[in-house]
Amino acid sequence: MDAKKKNKTKGNRIARYVVYVMLIGLLLFELLNYLGILNYEVEFTWTGLIITILLIFIGLQIVMHYTETNFGVSLGNRIWLIVLIGIYLDAFADMFNLYARFIWFDQVVHFNAGILLCLVLFWFIGNIEKTKQIRLPLWLKNLFIFSAALTLGVVYEIEEYLEDVFTGSNRLGDGMDTANDLVMAGMGCILTLIVLEVIFKQGIKNKENKA
Repeated sequence: MDAKKKNKTKGNRIARYVVYVMLIGLLLFELLNYLGILNYEVEFTWTGLIITILLIFIGLQIVMHYTETNFGVSLGNRIWLIVLIGIYLDAFADMFNLYARFIWFDQVVHFNAGILLCLVLFWFIGNIEKTKQIRLPLWLKNLFIFSAALTLGVVYEIEEYLEDVFTGSNRLGDGMDTANDLVMAGMGCILTLIVLEVIFKQGIKNKENKA
């Protein structure tokens, strides 16, 4: 392993540990409130926030383990940073009643979630292509990423529904709110795919010009 690659791997590992510490800190804060040791209030429920962290953390651990085992690479710093921002953004919105105070804030969060899911999936498939030395048609790769991102969005909406059923909260909202959440996530994913495609094509063009 050359020095540049070693430094990059070390940087990714440090970034991961920083994210771990911040996520564990937030999780402990939420657990203390859930258990009644602390008495901060949230717009919806501490249960929902705890489940959100655990689902995202476990999901990323599965992806990271698979990619490190099969491809010898770990999640990049940008992915960890985006994940951290997304989780804290949702938690702060719940803690400071931003969803109720600003109608548009919920749309921003779900739009950001679409970007996050798209980046993780794009990176994941890209590593598979690189390791297996294959090149999937761009339309097929984009279709898979978009479909997978929306599927994960639906899973999150189901989690909100179950939270309402078992806690009596109103996190899911009405039918229009649910549809709006999925549309915003889809738009975030589509915009990200367009930007990534432009960057990819520009990279190819630059290589051709240098050749």
